[in-house]
Amino acid sequence: MGRLYHFAYQCGTATGGIGFGNWTQELDHPIRNGEDLRWIAEAIRVANPGNTTVIILSWQRFEED
Repeated sequence: MGRLYHFAYQCGTATGGIGFGNWTQELDHPIRNGEDLRWIAEAIRVANPGNTTVIILSWQRFEED
């Protein structure tokens, strides 16, 4: 079973707009480094095509049962 994480992020648009959002992602390993966070930020950006930038503000692993 993977590890479930919650992410809070800020996003920017090509027209200069700024927004905030939340994202949940299951990973098969703990977050190990910045590359893992860059991968998550890119997944958020791709899922929301209007976003040109995504900055992860915080993340937390959900508690296991």
